[in-house]
Amino acid sequence: MKGRFRVEVPFDFYLTVTSGQSFRWGSYDGEGNFSYGRADDEGFMYAPVFGVVLGIKQEDSYIIYKASDSRVWVPHRRRYMDVEEFIRFYFSLDAPVEEIEALVQDKPEVLRAYMKYRGVRIMRQEANEILITFIFSAQNTVKNIARTVHRLSALLSHPLFFDGKKFYPFPSLEKIAGSSFELLRKNLPVRFDSRIEAAISAARHYSARDIYNLHHSVVDYGTAHETLIQLKGVGRKIADCVLLFSLEHWEAFPVDVHIRRMVERYYMEDINLPPLKSLTDRVYRMIGEYFRGRYGRWAGWVQQYLYSLSRTPEGEELSRNSISSGL
Repeated sequence: MKGRFRVEVPFDFYLTVTSGQSFRWGSYDGEGNFSYGRADDEGFMYAPVFGVVLGIKQEDSYIIYKASDSRVWVPHRRRYMDVEEFIRFYFSLDAPVEEIEALVQDKPEVLRAYMKYRGVRIMRQEANEILITFIFSAQNTVKNIARTVHRLSALLSHPLFFDGKKFYPFPSLEKIAGSSFELLRKNLPVRFDSRIEAAISAARHYSARDIYNLHHSVVDYGTAHETLIQLKGVGRKIADCVLLFSLEHWEAFPVDVHIRRMVERYYMEDINLPPLKSLTDRVYRMIGEYFRGRYGRWAGWVQQYLYSLSRTPEGEELSRNSISSGL
């Protein structure tokens, strides 16, 4: 099916799907080859999401879409949505981000980041996929994460054909849990064996449990975070990514090397941090607690604006001049 609708709030589709939250959006061909972050000749970017293939392009304030089905099952809400409702939900177009402007007035640089990147939305993605994806993300590049998730899906799921293209939906946790370490190590471009071991372990754990029991409507952030970090290979940053980019704990504040440098530049004195030679567990918790105390439920959105700023020439220059080592 096809359709279009007007978006009445700030939204930048391309920046959102290439902002480090998701790794499935790009161009596909009839053989199942995938190129992350690229549009096809008609300007559409595609992704298999929630078991349905979507093709989307943005023209000014309009979203034009193609979909392989007319309804999408959304485990966050335990119901089906039609495609337009789902797209609005998936990209959090209902979030009143204008509230953030008042919260960052006293930080001119952060206010500029908000004004420039407020079209970047926090995505509500499928939690099982995000858990496994971010386990593979540790000390990895964006393109290699995308390649890893695509190859995992091609290896363990049945293809979907839509719009003359071949797609592989993300495999079930049961499929991942039943895979051998040797099979995944042979086929996935993962640098560290421990990442594969952690992915299999997490899949086994949540193939027998419902990860949506950690949704913000069920448990508080602290409980959800402490539950996730009990998993093998899941540290605080991975847990925060799962909570923020899927389970609607928008107060989660993932800290990586980019965010750490933004914190050093703009918030060091506010948080009263020692010089950050390394990101210890104590410092990670201090940073997250500060941002949750300052920005409340919008802490994770502020994080995303800071991350977007870190990828600009200004942010890259800051990174080059930083005295801190990487994560």
